[in-house]
Amino acid sequence: MTMHATEKISVIIPIYKVEPYLRECLDSVLGQTYQNLEIICVDDGSPDRCGEICEEYAKKDTRIRVIHRENGGLSAARNTGIDAATGEYICFIDSDDFVRKTFIEYLYELIKKYDAEIAVCPLFQFVSEQKSCTIHGGVEQGMTPSEALSYIFLNSNYVGVFACNKMYHKDLFISIRYPKGKYYEDSGTTYRLFLASNRIAIGNEPQYYYRIARAGQITSSGGVKKLDKTKFLYDMKDCFLSKCPDVLEAYEQYMLWSLVDIYASMVDENSSREIKKLLRSELQTENRFIKEKGLKLSVYCRLRYYLALYFPSLYNILRKAKHKWSV
Repeated sequence: MTMHATEKISVIIPIYKVEPYLRECLDSVLGQTYQNLEIICVDDGSPDRCGEICEEYAKKDTRIRVIHRENGGLSAARNTGIDAATGEYICFIDSDDFVRKTFIEYLYELIKKYDAEIAVCPLFQFVSEQKSCTIHGGVEQGMTPSEALSYIFLNSNYVGVFACNKMYHKDLFISIRYPKGKYYEDSGTTYRLFLASNRIAIGNEPQYYYRIARAGQITSSGGVKKLDKTKFLYDMKDCFLSKCPDVLEAYEQYMLWSLVDIYASMVDENSSREIKKLLRSELQTENRFIKEKGLKLSVYCRLRYYLALYFPSLYNILRKAKHKWSV
């Protein structure tokens, strides 16, 4: 798969404490079949040799631009990259991940084929060369924003709200930025980008290697910080209630599922009694809302809800076992 590069595409790579993985990430971007790229490396005050490595690569390839900034977190680093981007389209790659050589080309061709503003591809969950698995996709297709939102909430392991397995038209970011100082910032942004689009192209070929189970990564968080995600979940719900209620049934399944995992993780991390009580109450309130609206949930989602609510320790054991088995 090769093609003549036409429009410039900006690849934004936020970088913080990923020295063991950074070269693999940069090499995978430099080896893309689509060549008309600007590669914006945002060194977010990394205390290791990441900044030096970026400068080393910039000397080898003029497409690389390095921005050094004080540490401000993943959102701030992405926003810095967006502000500096001059390409027609934008991609994000996390600096501890890497991509197939056709990653950019595949997403670009999807955008052109379906006249879309956003393109999405499936992921490889990557632990090591010997241990990885593909999150399989469905049928390649173009969708309206409402269709695409419903699709990602019903197939969240495939498409997800991740920033990094997608390509976006630059104009989507005229009035949208990632929320600074927040964790799970994708949850507060991706749905807004979808709603600002006219059409989204959903691919079915995995192109992105998402590294999991690495301590200290730029996106990692735990404890009460997961409450940021809870807030974003309710922001999304308010948005769909007012702007696109046809998404609500699919979203409620995703929301309940997410609240279940957050609550169970808080129990597992022995968080404060007040936080666990609050999350348990939110779960029960959401369940009542679903019943009052007559919304349908899968049997599996319903089972997870009751298991986490009444047997959270058992739920966590089963969740960890399933995760270990799946990768």
